[in-house]
Amino acid sequence: MAISEDTARKAIESFLERVRREIQQRSLSEARLPRWLVGARVRVGWVRDSLIAVFDDSGKGDTYALRGPVGADSVVLFDSPDFSPTAASLRAPRDVQGLVLLGGSGIGTTLNLIGDCPALFDCGYFGYHSPLALADLFIQHTPATPGAGPVAGRFVSFALYTYAADFATDAPVWNPGFEVLMDHFQGVHDSPRGDFYEQRYQEGHALASAVQNLKESSVIVLGSYAVPHLGELLQVRDYLTKRGYDANILEDMPEAPAMSLPDKVRTWTATARFCIMVDRVPSGHLIEYQICLAQQSILALLRPQASGSTYMLGDEQLASVNHIRVFEFRESPLTELDHAVNWADKLAAERAKAYGGEAYPWRNASAH
Repeated sequence: MAISEDTARKAIESFLERVRREIQQRSLSEARLPRWLVGARVRVGWVRDSLIAVFDDSGKGDTYALRGPVGADSVVLFDSPDFSPTAASLRAPRDVQGLVLLGGSGIGTTLNLIGDCPALFDCGYFGYHSPLALADLFIQHTPATPGAGPVAGRFVSFALYTYAADFATDAPVWNPGFEVLMDHFQGVHDSPRGDFYEQRYQEGHALASAVQNLKESSVIVLGSYAVPHLGELLQVRDYLTKRGYDANILEDMPEAPAMSLPDKVRTWTATARFCIMVDRVPSGHLIEYQICLAQQSILALLRPQASGSTYMLGDEQLASVNHIRVFEFRESPLTELDHAVNWADKLAAERAKAYGGEAYPWRNASAH
């Protein structure tokens, strides 16, 4: 049977559907399993009549990269340019009933392919082979040159090798081995490895939730943090808090030992809904302004009429920049704060609508 892109994709879609259905029937928690079992980034290629599919985690549902016919399984494993292998490290099982599973113990288990153009298995060159799966293995390629280090490496969460005849029917001949595969996932689920996946799942959701909350309500207040100007920034912060925002002075935001001051500015202004800057006298906020300008953070610049630290700030709004706007006040920035907040919040809402589906269609698709 000749493998085509259509038959290859349908075979993998059928496989994923069956595995996920069985996971539900066994009442396994998705949080305690590899993420590709929820959303998979699949690389698919075939060596003659041998189909190879590699499954990576995806946060966007299932996506497929069809490599088509290739010379070796390692082309698909490494996602490397195609080549014809000079040798194979392992012989594919020929006469095993069901599925053969070669599994590691996480990223610490490494298979090193040595040679100029090595294959991992000889699939595709010696006729029929039994269905084969790889799980939790780090695979690397090291040239045979003395002293050479690895030139390619990938962590393979899961890979499936199957012969064309095995997926050409409604009842693949490796059906008896499906229980082997599901028992493997059950074992992962019930082991410390499952604890690891669950912790990573919870941390990922917590991080996503934190970023979402920041983009919805966080406002960073910038300016001179020296007395007496600090007191004015605190007034701005408190006024924003009264309006329902999670307002903070940049100086008060958390920082890590490995984080430079510009890193701190970039981190918190990029994740904020918008920023408010009071520009009275020259200070570090002149650098903060350039960072907000470069990363397109929404910034309302409040400064005294016909004054401020320098006219070098704010003139971008006269040209091609729409994410920075100047608001001038007579005595206190609080008198213009409502106008500034209304403008910034409206622009943030427009961005959310555009970025949420119009500019990036996959976000809108993943929400349904």
